[in-house]
Amino acid sequence: MRYIGLLERDGDNVKLSPQGREFAAGDLAAQATIMRSQLAADQLYKATLDWMHFNGKSSIDRGARI
Repeated sequence: MRYIGLLERDGDNVKLSPQGREFAAGDLAAQATIMRSQLAADQLYKATLDWMHFNGKSSIDRGARI
């Protein structure tokens, strides 16, 4: 969650980022919107999700070729 921007490090502590607070307080639709935008902001996640979408995949396993 830290990698996609929902958690932040504060010294030895971990806290919710502003997006993480919105995610935690939101309903399922808001959480989906926030997660979608956070994943789309990362090039590797976006490329993987695009590949899954255009290849009709709903999950990915270790043996998949991207």
